[in-house]
Amino acid sequence: MSVKAISRTIAGAPDYETGTWPPVLEGTTVAGTHTYANQGGTYVRIGNLVWATGIVALSAFDPTTSGNMLITGLPFVQSGGSRNSSGVSIGRFRNISLNVSGGFYFPFLTLPGGVSYIQLNQAGDNVVEAGIAATDMTNDSAMRLTATYVTGTESVG
Repeated sequence: MSVKAISRTIAGAPDYETGTWPPVLEGTTVAGTHTYANQGGTYVRIGNLVWATGIVALSAFDPTTSGNMLITGLPFVQSGGSRNSSGVSIGRFRNISLNVSGGFYFPFLTLPGGVSYIQLNQAGDNVVEAGIAATDMTNDSAMRLTATYVTGTESVG
């Protein structure tokens, strides 16, 4: 009997699930088709709480990609509403340009409510946060991430 099946037989126990997800780097205007040196993710879901980790490391960035950058493919949709945005931790961030001349000094990732993608952003001192654009990426851009969020979506598994 699987852990998932066992957890359902215990009265009041939350649903438990583990699995993998494919983090995909995409532009908001033109998604692009990239070649990855390393790509993968895992997740644990207990009830409506999701903990997901992932890595995207490119070996070739598609130059037709345009718009701000996203990581798509999360296993569950973040619970709805603009007030439900979650922060995402960055464990590694390599070869992604920030607009330092514009006052942007650090990257950050957000997971907006009602979606299953992560936005790549940049912030600084006395500037309004901005998205990281496709033009900021290189053939060997990479990042590791960890997201913890609440989902209202039932498991498909």
